[in-house]
Amino acid sequence: MLDNLNTMLSDQLNGSGLLIEAERHIIKSDEAKLIRPKFLFACGKLLNVPENKLTKLACAVELIHSASLLHDDIVDQAKTRRLLQSVNSKFGDSIAVLAGDQLLARALLIISDIENPQKSIKATAKALLVMSDAVSLEIYNKDQELINLEQLLSIIDGKTGELFSLCGKLVGFAADNDTVAERLGNIGILLGRIFQMKDDIKDINEDKYSGIKTLPIEFGTKITEKEIDKSYYNAHKLIKSFSNYENFSEFSRTIDDLFM
Repeated sequence: MLDNLNTMLSDQLNGSGLLIEAERHIIKSDEAKLIRPKFLFACGKLLNVPENKLTKLACAVELIHSASLLHDDIVDQAKTRRLLQSVNSKFGDSIAVLAGDQLLARALLIISDIENPQKSIKATAKALLVMSDAVSLEIYNKDQELINLEQLLSIIDGKTGELFSLCGKLVGFAADNDTVAERLGNIGILLGRIFQMKDDIKDINEDKYSGIKTLPIEFGTKITEKEIDKSYYNAHKLIKSFSNYENFSEFSRTIDDLFM
């Protein structure tokens, strides 16, 4: 599936000009992970959603993720992204903004081309709103002396968990099951929280330098690890609700491999 995804991503960015070059640059800077598509594929296998439909959804999600990285780097005025020069540093803020906008447009066009896309487009728009609000709250909190744990978790859920949640919802809608979409979306929030907290522990020195307030910086790694364990426990309670599904064992094992 990943090979087909990479082919589709390349096809989306096949062309010439500064915007296309900038879009290819941000995709290249984060191509090693693809953890959101991997989670989406795991959900799709659980529900037996056709591979071609999953590939389109995974491509859309990865384009949204790349757009969010582009816009984050502009906000943070970052010079690098995964050891490569950031798009805003290489091409300038104006091109970086427009490239991010184009990536979002490409994602929405892909989703709109899938059968009965209304719920998926609405969920995607809501996710983008939540992600933007979380980034604005993170910016605001840079200048605040006090921030509580709940606020930091809310930022994590908005910035990172929301897109993982969208992966689950899109698969649920593709399977024509709104109830399952909600359950997979809730799992996605918790997995995104785990993913981000682990990343924040790893990047603690870099985040201190940039002035970003994260859970390990404000409350220490031990409390952060406790929150990871709590999220892991809650996620697995939800995952077990799919234990009667034929592909449950593979789904559960994949989630552990990706996030634990």
